[in-house]
Amino acid sequence: MPTSRALRSLEKDLRLAISQAEEAARGTKLPLPEYAFELVPRLCYRDSPDDPFFEYQFQLWFELKAHYGRWRRAERVAGILEGYTNVCQLLLEPANKEWACGEPIGIKFDLVNADSQDRELAVAYAYLKVPIELPSDWVIPSNYSLHDAQAALLSEGHGSVSGRLAFPVIQVLPGDDYDALVFSNVWPKFSTR
Repeated sequence: MPTSRALRSLEKDLRLAISQAEEAARGTKLPLPEYAFELVPRLCYRDSPDDPFFEYQFQLWFELKAHYGRWRRAERVAGILEGYTNVCQLLLEPANKEWACGEPIGIKFDLVNADSQDRELAVAYAYLKVPIELPSDWVIPSNYSLHDAQAALLSEGHGSVSGRLAFPVIQVLPGDDYDALVFSNVWPKFSTR
C-alpha cells in the first residue's frame, strides 16, 4: 500500500492538473481529453467531501499490482491533462514561449496506420512547437495559422465532443469489478474462516 505521504503527493499533482485543465478548457472551449474525462470522476470519487481522497482507489486488501496499476493510471491522467493544458495555453497565448506545465517530452505515433486526421493533428502539434517528428513530406504550409491548428485539434474524432469543459462529479460508483468496492466480488473464493 502506498504511504499516506505518497498518496497526498499524488492527490496534489492530480488536483492541480485537473484544475489547470478545467481552466484551460473554459478559455479555449477545447473539450477535455476523453481518457481523462472518463477516469477523473472515478479517481476523485468519495462518499462524502470529508472522506479521504482515493478512498476507493487504494484499498488495504488490493494486491501490489492493483496498487501499481491504479497509481500509474492516476499519473497517466495527470500527464495527459498537463499536455492538454500546454496545448491550450499555446492557443490562448501563442507569443508566450513558456510551457504551462513543463516542456513536453514529445509525441510519437504510428505512421504506418496514420490517416488524414492524424496528419492534420501532427501538423497542428508541430506548428504549436510540440516536439514531434514529422515525415519529410508532411510540411507545415506557409499560410498555416493558429486558427488552422485549433481547427485540427477540434476536428471530428479528435476531441470534438462539445460541452466537456469540466469534469462531472458522480454520486455513486457502479460497484463493478472495475471499482472493486466489495472484497467478495473481487475474491469470491476467499475463505472468511
